[in-house]
Amino acid sequence: MKNSFFLIVSFVVLNLIAFSQGTLRGKITDENGETVFGAKIFNKSNRAQGAISDLDGNFNLKIPQSNPVSLIVLYMGYDTIQETFTFKENEIIIRNFNLQPTIRTVTEVVTVAKQTKAKDYYMENLKKNSATTIDYISSETMKKTGDANVTAAVARVSGVSTNGGLITVRGIGDRYVKTTLNGSRIPTLDPLTNNIKMDIFPSSLIDNVIITKTTSPDLPGDWSGAYLSVETKDYPDQLEVNVESQFGYNNQTSFKDYITSQRSSSDWLGFDNGTRLREHGALTSPSVAPTPPSLYQELKALGLGDYYTSIGVNGWIDDGSKKNEMYFRLGLTQLGILPKALINDDAAFTEAKKTYDAVYHPKALEQINPNGTNYSNGFANNWNTKLRKAPLNFSQTFSIGDQKTLFGKPFGYLFGFRYGSAVRFDPNGTSQRVGDEKLGYQIEQMDYAEISKETNSWSSLLNLAYKFNERNKLSLLFMPNFSGTNDVANFQSKPELDPEIVVRKNMFYEQRNQVIYQLASQHLLEKSKMKIDYNLSYTKGNSLAPDFKTTQYSYMLVDGQNKGYEFSPNTGAGINRFYRTLKESIIDTRLSFELPLSDSNTLLRKLKFGGAYLRNDRKSDNIDYKLVLGNAGIALENLQDEDLDNYLNDKRFTINNGIIDFYYNKNDFPRNHSFGYTNIAATYAMLDYEFTKYMRFAGGLRVEKTDIFTDVQSYHDLGYKKNDLRRVNGDGFPLVNPAGIDELNFLPCGSIIYKLKSEKIGQTNFRFNYSQTVARPSMRELNDLAVLDNEFRSLIYGNSDLKTAHIANYDFRGESFFKNGDNLSFSLFYKDFKNHIEMGFGSAGITWDNIEKSSVKGVEFEARKGLGKNFELRANVTLVKSNSAFIRKTFEISPEGIKVYVPIDTINRPMFGQAPYIINSIATWKLDSVGLNATLSYNIQGPRLVIAGVIKGRPDVYELPRHTLDFKVIKKLGSKFSTSLLVRDILNAPVRRAYKLPSGWTDFDNFRYGTNFLLSFAYKL
Repeated sequence: MKNSFFLIVSFVVLNLIAFSQGTLRGKITDENGETVFGAKIFNKSNRAQGAISDLDGNFNLKIPQSNPVSLIVLYMGYDTIQETFTFKENEIIIRNFNLQPTIRTVTEVVTVAKQTKAKDYYMENLKKNSATTIDYISSETMKKTGDANVTAAVARVSGVSTNGGLITVRGIGDRYVKTTLNGSRIPTLDPLTNNIKMDIFPSSLIDNVIITKTTSPDLPGDWSGAYLSVETKDYPDQLEVNVESQFGYNNQTSFKDYITSQRSSSDWLGFDNGTRLREHGALTSPSVAPTPPSLYQELKALGLGDYYTSIGVNGWIDDGSKKNEMYFRLGLTQLGILPKALINDDAAFTEAKKTYDAVYHPKALEQINPNGTNYSNGFANNWNTKLRKAPLNFSQTFSIGDQKTLFGKPFGYLFGFRYGSAVRFDPNGTSQRVGDEKLGYQIEQMDYAEISKETNSWSSLLNLAYKFNERNKLSLLFMPNFSGTNDVANFQSKPELDPEIVVRKNMFYEQRNQVIYQLASQHLLEKSKMKIDYNLSYTKGNSLAPDFKTTQYSYMLVDGQNKGYEFSPNTGAGINRFYRTLKESIIDTRLSFELPLSDSNTLLRKLKFGGAYLRNDRKSDNIDYKLVLGNAGIALENLQDEDLDNYLNDKRFTINNGIIDFYYNKNDFPRNHSFGYTNIAATYAMLDYEFTKYMRFAGGLRVEKTDIFTDVQSYHDLGYKKNDLRRVNGDGFPLVNPAGIDELNFLPCGSIIYKLKSEKIGQTNFRFNYSQTVARPSMRELNDLAVLDNEFRSLIYGNSDLKTAHIANYDFRGESFFKNGDNLSFSLFYKDFKNHIEMGFGSAGITWDNIEKSSVKGVEFEARKGLGKNFELRANVTLVKSNSAFIRKTFEISPEGIKVYVPIDTINRPMFGQAPYIINSIATWKLDSVGLNATLSYNIQGPRLVIAGVIKGRPDVYELPRHTLDFKVIKKLGSKFSTSLLVRDILNAPVRRAYKLPSGWTDFDNFRYGTNFLLSFAYKL
């Protein structure tokens, strides 16, 4: 019995020892920041307890024995590292090792978690050892500044400026910036740009954003400003749970009335439940409008057509003549309501006519209008803007991740979710438009403006990774993004220009969704040490604007008194409802090989080669419903109390005695339905070679084959050729021609990097880069179709004659990374453009055009300095000067409907989207002893061209400088809880766009959106 007891106790103790094992996880890298495959880490007293680093340099070592444990890190050609660890029960310790060649002394062992991709240290090391010139913004910095999305975050990077979710880098407009998710393209879902708006990515699901400013052959060649990769969060090494709730108060909006439109019960989820949507099938205008049917048409509808034909009558005019009246009397006798013997009796005819009007006339109208008599055609009567109390802005974030063992192999996962809801409103905005040069740029339209934007969105992220062995790894990512925005604006002209006050209302709702699937696999061939990376990304995106409404009416002021409202849908902008869909999908796949060229432990020498293929499909549908007057006699009619819903009630869309007040005319033309596709196949080879420990070369050649095509679907199906007169567009516009680009581009690039390293000071790099890149027109830019844009309140149309832009890029950067964590960099850059593409005013709206020759040059300064133990200051300044040799033109339509550009003169002006200066600064103060961290951040960018005057006489529009000041303080509450307060846009500076006129700046529009106070509560396990 006693022996049994001891056996049981021994068994329990042994199991407790086994289950109380410690785990050491981390990454092993060399002095260049390259991951080390095959490094050994083992227990000094028991070499059987060991692990080998995999192709990513990661290792996982379990230590089933008592403490302390002395571990050895060993790799041929590098100094051996020995360190002692003490594990708590079932503790996981994260430790990264940086190996140094045997000719040097190990100076440090850095302790960081696997998710160091979110840390400044990891990114700084990546920047220091990169073959290209890069900048970054890490999740660590995003948390300090309180930036809610990627757009706000990257605005802190040197040379980066933002505009409504889009960005400009080094003065180069958004269309020259390529944005990816984990290196793969996703659809834009935007009718104007060829780049994605990065505010769809919540910062809580992002590890970092890498901004590459000089290219290399393994990157796509169709960019010039920057190549951005938004890197999603990776799974952690141990269980990690993050929960954060944020509540935002806006001093201009919260708990106050703001204008909105009819909302659906699902708006808060980021999509409309069908309240705004209607069936867009065949729509027939009432045949009785604008004049009632004749008596002959009515009697024919009642079945008397054959009778009249038999007596030789094929119609008559209701002119009251005796002859035509007799035809009507004959019809009444056939219907049996006027006896034949009394056909000439006026009293009997009068009684028969009363019976006809009461019984047979409605039947005739029902036959003539088989769809019924209500021609509101399923649209909701929701023309009035409404007032609603603005709630607090709100966001909720949750994530959970861990690393487990599945079938005896490491398996990592991360699930993240974010929901956000926000309202912004300016009740005191302004908007105005000026005429052309011939009229002295006189103000033609000056408006008071109320504008609101309500946004509801949610994003989710599922990241799975499985390591089959040290040489083979597979990861999967799934990321859906859903958003709904409700933009509502009221505009009212100022009486300074005209006593007739014009009122315009815009109600625009858009819902977008993107579902992203990504697969990545990494492999290493043991003998040749070749690394193979394969990436596949598929994204399906949809954008829907189910009911975009524009309304206009007016009233007259006489001696300051309102003399009544007038409503005229057939004049001016009229009254319209637009329906739009945009479907876009992208397949982006890449295969790359990396082959080491030397066994040297001190010099980096490798060959990289591979290929890539991208397929982008896009389909767009647009339908315009215009409200039409059924009777010209009510062209101007009094509108009581501005109650549009009552004025446009359903009874006004009903036929009464052959008369109808209003009906919808469906403008669904073939040109409104277009499609397009892009195919880009690429191959590349590059050499990354260190001649000495001081000198490195990285460069090679990329070849890209491009096939882009876009056209109207029906015109393409019918085989209409270019300039076929049947390719109609619309009044004042040229034909809608097919457009395409089919070309082969050879894109060389190369970098020389000179490195100086000091054990005491740190590392200094001097980088020289030259590259050739292109910027291809997007399918939207090539498509001649004209559509109304909500933001610009103007027609936007494409240009099927656009050419590919070719750019020569020259870059220099000197950068120093000091041992104490400080850094300093200075950059020079010059870019030469041929056929630069810009957006600007055309003859009938806004369009795109090629500028034959343009250039941009500039300097960047960036510094990071620790001032004492608790204070850190970061700052960057970018100065840019650009020039476009811009040929102003007139725009004419030939009798055949073909557009003709006529050059007028050449002027020199800044490039589109270029800011002459950008200044960022971030000051951080931390007091770890009490868990307190405070950050003050500042941003300003100089005036930049946002709408160019393509046609002579039209002035340019610039976005003017805006001082942005934010403050955030974070306080830890114990080991797991924290709270923070963020004050965003403290100065509430206006968002102002203005015409650049000889007399100075004149507003295009001017809005303020208030200061936001955001209080957060967070829990982290």
